[in-house]
Amino acid sequence: MWKMKFLSRAKNHGFKEVLTGTTTIPKASDTLDENDANDKPKIQARKMNEIAMEELLCSVSDPVSHGALKCSCTKDIPDGDSSKSWKEMQSRFEPKTNQAKLELRHRFHACKMEDEEEDLNNYLTELENMRWRLDELGVRVDDEEFMTHIVHSLPPAYRITVMNAEKRFGALTNGITLQEHMQDLRSMHARIVKDQKGMDPPKTDKIMYSGGRFKCYCHISG
Repeated sequence: MWKMKFLSRAKNHGFKEVLTGTTTIPKASDTLDENDANDKPKIQARKMNEIAMEELLCSVSDPVSHGALKCSCTKDIPDGDSSKSWKEMQSRFEPKTNQAKLELRHRFHACKMEDEEEDLNNYLTELENMRWRLDELGVRVDDEEFMTHIVHSLPPAYRITVMNAEKRFGALTNGITLQEHMQDLRSMHARIVKDQKGMDPPKTDKIMYSGGRFKCYCHISG
């Protein structure tokens, strides 16, 4: 998720191409003339690199990340090469080794929503992030596999929605899409939350013992 957020920020602030290495950063020793049309793109690239490095520095606080940024300071670009920093951070936090792939696949398949009181949206977002990361590693999880994993990882409170979805999986007619499935689950979650709130005892029934006497919370005046 951090990668997506930062790339979105980079795009909005104009330094994504420098960050990802699409645009080459000129050396510090290169003398550039702002009045020369050929030098203007290079001057802009140098400026965007400075902004990118500043954004990276302000976005990290741990020693590992700072170490990745320091590695980008070279003789040619002593203040830091943002594209090199970005590659180094990805290699440290999102390694693309076979071991990383196996570990993430295990995490994905083991991920379950244990309790109906958990936030469904947070759970689905976590699964979507792992799916996106697996795709980056070359492991494709198609929509049907993704939906199958979801229905088999939910608590019993969702059984009605799960049963309805399973009837439509792979159907030639009236099949279910991932978007529809997600919407059905969120609607069910809203009903579960509503039912839970309806079962909560009113505040007037809550009695606490404090300081040698009982306190009764009552909101009825008069």
